[in-house]
Amino acid sequence: MPSVFPAIGAGSIGELAEKLELDPGKLEATVHTYNAAVQPSRFDASKLDGNHTKGLTPPKTNWAQKIDSPPYLCRDSLGRAGVFRWHRLPIRDPGARHGRG
Repeated sequence: MPSVFPAIGAGSIGELAEKLELDPGKLEATVHTYNAAVQPSRFDASKLDGNHTKGLTPPKTNWAQKIDSPPYLCRDSLGRAGVFRWHRLPIRDPGARHGRG
């Protein structure tokens, strides 16, 4: 099913961060850390392939792929104005978590 929210795309992680009103340096550092944790292996989308990250919490246990080829695309699946509850934690700002834990 297609998303009701259009994709947001950019030619770099920093540019994508700016479009999402995020700190470009922080997003670039996060992606760099993730990419460094991806363990090289053969990707197989048809099964649990064991492609994992090492040293991240929580770890990604299957289908880990580096995020290193533009275009970089994302979808704001909740909409900017929405308030969403995930596991009883209210989410009020993109990327923010409120509550204990």
